[in-house]
Amino acid sequence: MNKNVGQADRVIRILIGLVLIGLTINTELSIVVNWLLWIAAGLLIGTAAFSRCLIYWTFGLSTLKVEQKD
Repeated sequence: MNKNVGQADRVIRILIGLVLIGLTINTELSIVVNWLLWIAAGLLIGTAAFSRCLIYWTFGLSTLKVEQKD
């Protein structure tokens, strides 16, 4: 699977992942909601770290800018 997550998309995923982690730490949510937020945060940060998104790959999408060689 090739990289398909661009720089802006990566930054947004990391920020949302960090916000979700902050919610789990700073609020008193049920255990189930806490686990779901941790899983979502892990998936977002993981896809940002590796620049690969399975959902994008499934639908043939990419936010990665292709460099053109002259």
